[in-house]
Amino acid sequence: MQAPWKPGGTTSLSPSSTVPDPEEAVAQSCAAVFGTGRRGVIHDGDAIMHAECRIGDIVLIMGGADGAPAHLHLYRRDPDTAFGQAVPEDATVVPPKEEHGVSDRRGGVQSADGATWWRARQC
Repeated sequence: MQAPWKPGGTTSLSPSSTVPDPEEAVAQSCAAVFGTGRRGVIHDGDAIMHAECRIGDIVLIMGGADGAPAHLHLYRRDPDTAFGQAVPEDATVVPPKEEHGVSDRRGGVQSADGATWWRARQC
């Protein structure tokens, strides 16, 4: 049974990568490397800001944006509590928890090593 706090067909944890040329990387990775099509594509003008592809039971997220090259997107039943517990002294909040349209409530924490951990709940 799918949990109501995350999108259907997703796992609780999804890896995400920021790449310099998302159009090429998404097309290359999804089709050639993983043998799957892209899904959940969100454009920012002509560029891909967010795209997903399924690899087995994992959803890989890729896109082009400024920031850390590695991200982990974690769906939680209670992301606000998880967010509050996960901000160590050497971490930076990027951005704070907030509603994102009709899809998610999420916020990110960038650790000292540069990885960004997102905590979210589907609205």
